[in-house]
Amino acid sequence: MTTQDRILSILKRWLKRDDVAMDNLIFRDGLNMSSIAFTEFIMEVEEEFEADIDVDSLDESIKTVGQLLAKLDSMVSQG
Repeated sequence: MTTQDRILSILKRWLKRDDVAMDNLIFRDGLNMSSIAFTEFIMEVEEEFEADIDVDSLDESIKTVGQLLAKLDSMVSQG
């Protein structure tokens, strides 16, 4: 299982849904993930990969699940 697959699995568990696609928007009209749920999701990713994720670098330019997974993959790979 790749790093992105593992992160996607955590995201699906947090969202309680299996129909998450790479082009889904994360917030608002997309998956409608709350900021609290997002923060808790990031904390679980940090724990899973024993990495420190700079949440400030996950800025508004990241809009889709695919963009988020790519960014997190690069961050945990460096960690």
